[in-house]
Amino acid sequence: MTEDRSLTPLRDKSVLRKHYQRVRNDFAATPEAKAACAQLVTHLRKVLPNKAGLCASYLNKSGEASLEDFHRQPEGWQLAVPRVDGDDLDFFLFDSEADMPVNRWGIREPRPEGSQAVDLSQCQVVLVPGVAFDIFGHRLGHGRG
Repeated sequence: MTEDRSLTPLRDKSVLRKHYQRVRNDFAATPEAKAACAQLVTHLRKVLPNKAGLCASYLNKSGEASLEDFHRQPEGWQLAVPRVDGDDLDFFLFDSEADMPVNRWGIREPRPEGSQAVDLSQCQVVLVPGVAFDIFGHRLGHGRG
C-alpha cells in the first residue's frame, strides 16, 4: 500500500514558507491587519512583567506584525533591536527608527556606531517574528536559521 502524502504533514519547509508568506502578505493588506497589530500591542503590555527590564524586539519587514506602537511606549522597558552581521544578529538599544538604514532584506537596522550593544542573554523578554506559528508555538521562520 502506498502512503497518501496528501494526509501527511508537508516536510518541505520552503513550500510551507512560500504558502504562509503569501497568506500573511494578503492579510497584511486588509483593514483587519491594523486591528490585529493593535491587539497584539495591547496583549504585550498586559503580559510583560510589571517591572522594568530589557526586551529584545524586532523592526518588522513588509507583511510582519508591526510593533511600532509598542516601541513608542514600552512602559518602563528598554528595547533592543537586531542588526545582521554576516550570520550573526547583534542587538543594540533602540532609540528611534528615524535614522535606521534598511538592509538587503528590507529590514531597518540600528547603526552600530553611536549605539549601545546589548547581549541577548541580558534580555528578560525576546519577541521573535516569523512567517507562521502553530498552536504549540512552533515557529516557521524566513529560512536563514
